[in-house]
Amino acid sequence: MVMRPANFREGKASMCLPSRGVLHYGHVTLNTDQRSLGFNGREMALSPMEARLLAVLMERAPRVSPPELLLKLLWPDGEGSWPLLAEVLAALRVKLQESNAGCGLAHVPPFGHRLELSRRGRTDRA
Repeated sequence: MVMRPANFREGKASMCLPSRGVLHYGHVTLNTDQRSLGFNGREMALSPMEARLLAVLMERAPRVSPPELLLKLLWPDGEGSWPLLAEVLAALRVKLQESNAGCGLAHVPPFGHRLELSRRGRTDRA
């Protein structure tokens, strides 16, 4: 279950905007202001775009986020692209996998991506 900050904003039924503050999903904590992911007593730095992507996925968890929605939320000005989204997803997937954070990105063809928790720290699928 995700604990949303007081400033959580929900738009249309299928869309939510990334919040600022601290988000919790299972044993994972994301501080969007510091762009850091906390898990198992450790912390990992994220790039600004990785933190925004993870915030969206945490807020929508366990639902699948379609790529069209991710593009719209991460680049509201329309400057995002499919290759850029794929690059950010890949970078975040690698960081989560290498850190053994106990969560990962699951690709759910043809629908999109979602954040998954794992007790073993191995959840990533192609």
